[in-house]
Amino acid sequence: MLDLTPRQKAEVCAIVDAHLGRSRVRVFGSRAQRRAKPFSDLDLLVLGAPLGAALRGTLEEAFDESDLPFRVDIAEAALLSPAFRAAIEPQALPLG
Repeated sequence: MLDLTPRQKAEVCAIVDAHLGRSRVRVFGSRAQRRAKPFSDLDLLVLGAPLGAALRGTLEEAFDESDLPFRVDIAEAALLSPAFRAAIEPQALPLG
């Protein structure tokens, strides 16, 4: 269970579904561990091939323009160091 309200989860899923598809996205960090404060950021891990600058920019813009009351950080698994990826993957939860 993610530390998001139903409305927040629906908004995140709508943005992800419009650009990537939920199967490529996991949530990690405080919102995956249910330790988030109201304005804690949402950490998303995107699996598979790198997004590319245009798609990444589109996603970041969609999250920036959303009604979400917190920041969304996007980490691309393909671009992470092996050590960081190994640290976050075990706790990463599916988005939907």
